[in-house]
Amino acid sequence: MRKVFLSVLFLFLALAITTAHAKDIKLDDWFNNYYKHPIPQKFVKALNSTFEKGFHKDENGNPNLSSAVFFAQIVADNPDNIDEWLKKIGKLDSEEELFLQNILWFSRAKNAKKYLTENFTTKEPPSILELEPNTPAILDMNWSYFLATGKKEPIRNIIKALDLFEKGISIKDYKKTKQTDKDKKKLWLGLTFEAARWSLESNCQNHEIVLKYCKQFYDSEKLNKNESLWLGTILAKVAPEEYSIEFDEQNNVIIKKQKADDYVILLNYISYLEQYIGGYPPNIDSDEQLEQIKSKLNETINLADSFYHKDPNNPDLLWALGFINYMAHNIDIKGAAQKSEYYYKKALEKDPKHIQAHLDLAGLYVSSNRKLLPEAEKLFLKAKKLAAPELLSAADEGLMFTYMFMGDYKKAIEYCDLCLKAYPNSEKFKRIKAGLESGKFEYTFKPLKK
Repeated sequence: MRKVFLSVLFLFLALAITTAHAKDIKLDDWFNNYYKHPIPQKFVKALNSTFEKGFHKDENGNPNLSSAVFFAQIVADNPDNIDEWLKKIGKLDSEEELFLQNILWFSRAKNAKKYLTENFTTKEPPSILELEPNTPAILDMNWSYFLATGKKEPIRNIIKALDLFEKGISIKDYKKTKQTDKDKKKLWLGLTFEAARWSLESNCQNHEIVLKYCKQFYDSEKLNKNESLWLGTILAKVAPEEYSIEFDEQNNVIIKKQKADDYVILLNYISYLEQYIGGYPPNIDSDEQLEQIKSKLNETINLADSFYHKDPNNPDLLWALGFINYMAHNIDIKGAAQKSEYYYKKALEKDPKHIQAHLDLAGLYVSSNRKLLPEAEKLFLKAKKLAAPELLSAADEGLMFTYMFMGDYKKAIEYCDLCLKAYPNSEKFKRIKAGLESGKFEYTFKPLKK
């Protein structure tokens, strides 16, 4: 299982295998933007750098086929340069030579065949675009093909992998099986689906042309049910101004393409950010991901500001600005907490009955400034009163933490019990209650930055 997980994790860490090489060989523009500005003159330099860094082989010492496919497409587009390039490459060890053989083989260039050694293979090379996209490795090859050519066909292939949703299983479900060969096959299909979904979403954000292609394929209405559903879901995340997720009476997902109003557009942006920076500590795994989130956050802030100037008295937009800045506070953006407080208060000025603004301003106080815990208590209690006779579990949870930080464990347990009444199977609340009863618990507290 560990080997399976690491293999897929490697795919997740790189949008395509060549992207990961870019920083190390200092040819970022050449690798990541080759399809925009082809510079085949750097082929030999890039290949030698790949050898120097060891990126021509995988963790088992086998040729890195995704990288080979990237170089192969450049060879295929420049067959007249093969003789010159091979003269300049120089002496290679056996692993480097095998990698080069794979490049020449995958290129399918006629004048490359003469350089293939007799013991390499007698098989005809496959067309990457004709391979069934049913493994993470084949997805990687398609991304490499795209980065080298900028063509839409590999993107369509990756979209096909979204159809594996009903054919595969997750790691969690796999652990419940007898782990037969059939179960392992289903696991790989499930992992491939997740890899396709994740990489399409990421590359739609990082490459405008990928987003353009995905819109074209979706709007063409030539996708099957699963392809359409999951690609539509991806587009609703990355292009919320054009696509939105709704539900019919049977709770089925419906993707709508229409001009949404300003607040709905903003909510889609917020929903995307919330999964990463909606709480503290943020759910971010790398510096690269943090930079992507910051970029999306800035885009969201600019969008919210533009809406605010058009409608400065809209309490929902004011609340949204408050929450956006609260999320910015979670990744240490200077002054974000103060802005968050300002907009929440403005929202309450315009609508004193805005329940979410009460909840979130109280949450900001609880998580950032313990001197304001009495104010947080009042806000949570007011939210509960406004929601009555409906239960408001978010307020109960907030009051639980408020009293916890005040040192009033008796009241904290009282509200923890209310949370458990609403969510009886919640391990989180069970753990918190046990900690409160024993006096031993841990909770991350984010100080308010001046």
